[in-house]
Amino acid sequence: MYDEENDELNEQEEKKPDGLSAEQILQNLKSKDAKIRLEAITALAQVKNKRVVNLLINCLKDPVWNNRSAAANSLVEIGELSVEPLMSVVYSENEDIRFWSIKILGTLGGAGIPSLAKLLDDPDRDLRLHVVRSLCITPAPGTVEPLITALGDADWSVRKHASEGLEKVGGSAVAKLQKAFQDNLNAMGNDDICFWSIKVLGSILKRDALPAFTSLLRHEDKNIRFYAVGGIGQTRCEEGVDPLIAALSDPSWLVRRQAFEMLELMGEPAVEKLKTAFFQGNDDVKYWAVRLIAKIMKGNAVGILKKMLNTPQKEIRFFIVTALGETDDPRAIPTLIEAFKDNFWQIRSQLQGQFLADKKPGGRNGLSHEIPRHTVAYGGDLQRVRRRALLVGPGARHDRRRSDELASGPARKSR
Repeated sequence: MYDEENDELNEQEEKKPDGLSAEQILQNLKSKDAKIRLEAITALAQVKNKRVVNLLINCLKDPVWNNRSAAANSLVEIGELSVEPLMSVVYSENEDIRFWSIKILGTLGGAGIPSLAKLLDDPDRDLRLHVVRSLCITPAPGTVEPLITALGDADWSVRKHASEGLEKVGGSAVAKLQKAFQDNLNAMGNDDICFWSIKVLGSILKRDALPAFTSLLRHEDKNIRFYAVGGIGQTRCEEGVDPLIAALSDPSWLVRRQAFEMLELMGEPAVEKLKTAFFQGNDDVKYWAVRLIAKIMKGNAVGILKKMLNTPQKEIRFFIVTALGETDDPRAIPTLIEAFKDNFWQIRSQLQGQFLADKKPGGRNGLSHEIPRHTVAYGGDLQRVRRRALLVGPGARHDRRRSDELASGPARKSR
């Protein structure tokens, strides 16, 4: 910690541009009036020497935020001369000095980065998060290694902010990110570093990353396939839709689920290919494609999904009905009511569950309140629809369990 007694200004009565002497400035820093202290802090910024730096560091604990901020801005203006004194107070017992010194060092970068990197091992999660945020203020090549280390932090928020900082660094981070990914693929490696580094690479390289990521989808290790899917999704390139759709039939449920989430991020550019995949793909692809179309297009998906209900495969009809219910759109009501006539009991049970869920407190904004105005058209047939919706026949317990299984998608041993 610096010694305040040795931080007095030069005894020479050096006059500042505003007419205040060194002695007057020192006296004003101790004033009870916040405005007078602020004037003194502003005056100090005009002199660049270590004695002034230490005085400004002491002002970082001023009780008024504006004064602390002004002192921090002055230290940033002074620049490299502030680094060493600031490095000595990053562990200060005073919270304000600790907070501002870390933020200023992050802003200045350069020689202060190694000191900030050491703080990433601190058990205090909030401190680590503050360090990462500070490193992201002025992204530079020197921040890459500590930010990559932070990708493996135990806290999600720390990892997320570190990834955003690396994206800001851009191309100069690529080589070290690739190395970090490779170095952590072994059994002793950090899975989070693998996961986040490949996502950041996808964000930086965009379509240039697709050939490498697509080749990883053929890897025997499902974890690597999982990382690759995340990287492809992060490119946000339409060329990534096909490999992501292919990943919907991966042997691992985790990979399939990740592909689903990445395609959802892709949004509408994926819809046409998903429609084609529904008619050409296996049951896994059909299941995920239907859910994605509903998720992406919401109410506008009703017409597409209605056409898909013509399939003779009862399991696929079940997936479609579930997806229609998830749209929460009144336009789905006529199709859902019609589906109560389906011979497959699990479909009727699923429909009943969806409408009952709407009526529960905290349920979706509901399709149930829309039913009356849509059922008039069904006339006398409505009673038959209602009876079939409530029908519970022999073996219903087994059917209900099968219904729950269907709601999770086609079963696989890998799950």
